[in-house]
Amino acid sequence: MNIRFLGTGAAEGIPSFGCTCPRCQLAREEGGSNVRKRASLLVEAGGCRVLLDTPPEISQLLDQAGVFDLTAVVLSHEHFDHIGGLTEFEYWNQVLPIFAGYDVLPQLRLTPRLEERTLLSGYHPRQPRQSHPRGVG
Repeated sequence: MNIRFLGTGAAEGIPSFGCTCPRCQLAREEGGSNVRKRASLLVEAGGCRVLLDTPPEISQLLDQAGVFDLTAVVLSHEHFDHIGGLTEFEYWNQVLPIFAGYDVLPQLRLTPRLEERTLLSGYHPRQPRQSHPRGVG
């Protein structure tokens, strides 16, 4: 299994738009690892690529990481910094399964084209995982 952090910044990213605090000023001046995009990660295992969360800059993050295909997207919760980039998949090159909690699904604002290009699946968040009857899994 391979886990790649595409973005590790806070909800507003670093530097934050309009912020003049010393940390944001340093990030603007020095760049590099001081600049952090909003949180998202990619899990790769067994030939599958699953993206966790879609911040507004997800297209830039995926492009920089050289990711041009995904198996699925999982949305952790409805805050804008986690679902704000979903519309970037409107012109994605394949139909994309999207998993989100039943509490998140109603919060998604999908364009008609994006609705045609996604397979939405809900789950019950914060539910304990059921074990396999034989104790496996």
